[in-house]
Amino acid sequence: AGGTWSIVSGGGSITGTTYTPDDINNDTTVVIRYTIAENGSCAATTDDVTFTVTPVCDVVADNTTST
Repeated sequence: AGGTWSIVSGGGSITGTTYTPDDINNDTTVVIRYTIAENGSCAATTDDVTFTVTPVCDVVADNTTST
């Protein structure tokens, strides 16, 4: 029947299957967990994934072309 996602550490939010970080301007290590509830004789199971949110490059466009 599927499972649910939850944040173990690092902050942010999860809506459905989409993770949104709190702050994209700082390196943040995030741990999220996928949990499948027990079903009949099958025990509940979980699996964690760890990843790092890294800042987006600060790109400044300069027009240096002479006309």
